[in-house]
Amino acid sequence: MHDMLKKINCLKRPYNQYLLFLILAIVFNNKCFAQNGVAINTTGVAADSSAMLDVSSTKGGMLVPRMTNNQKNSIDAPAKGLLIYQTNGASGFYFYNGSGWEPLASSVLGQSAVTVYGTGSAYLGSSANADTPIPGLSASITVPSTGNYYMYIATDGGIQTLSSFSGGYSVCYITLKIDGFLVPEGGFKQLSVLNNEALGSNINYWSISLSKPVSAGNHTIEVSAQYQSGDDVVVGSDNQYLLQPELTVMILKQ
Repeated sequence: MHDMLKKINCLKRPYNQYLLFLILAIVFNNKCFAQNGVAINTTGVAADSSAMLDVSSTKGGMLVPRMTNNQKNSIDAPAKGLLIYQTNGASGFYFYNGSGWEPLASSVLGQSAVTVYGTGSAYLGSSANADTPIPGLSASITVPSTGNYYMYIATDGGIQTLSSFSGGYSVCYITLKIDGFLVPEGGFKQLSVLNNEALGSNINYWSISLSKPVSAGNHTIEVSAQYQSGDDVVVGSDNQYLLQPELTVMILKQ
């Protein structure tokens, strides 16, 4: 009986040793994967410490899932950041931004610019002293619905006093507006022109530039002028005169 038990224990020992080795291998392997990324290459180089997946090759690229627009839209509960390549329609890389699919190119750029020029003059004076849009200096621009954007605005142009006697002068305001509201910081200039030579054609120029965060959607930017004091004044012109103003608006992704 004693000899039989010894034989059974001898049979169990290799099995127990194998089982212990298997458990240790699994634990050790899991620990390695928890601390290091996975490298896919033909050189045997380990994954970079900053990457969970490190793919390197000099002969080929990496393919992400390719599918049609309908297949993309049929993905159930896509994770934010999910990336696919759409093969039909507006083909290209798309990623899920948390609320919808967005072309990868637009998320990188998402920028635009427009420049408009003066098309005529505004004549202002004591009898015409209301805030008056400068002809041609109005631009509309659309800010994308995803991402954080800044609006950069720059405008310049000239005014001319209509005073015809020495010592005459004209003073007016130049105001920059977004969606009908004056930009509170940097969107205001006061210009004055002194006719100290009795020439009746002395001029002065304004220049305004600023940037500010802007919300998504359509926005209208315009420049206007208002008489303040002195003699009548001409603000802006078309491309026939040096007074012609311009307005540039750019949307920049942060």
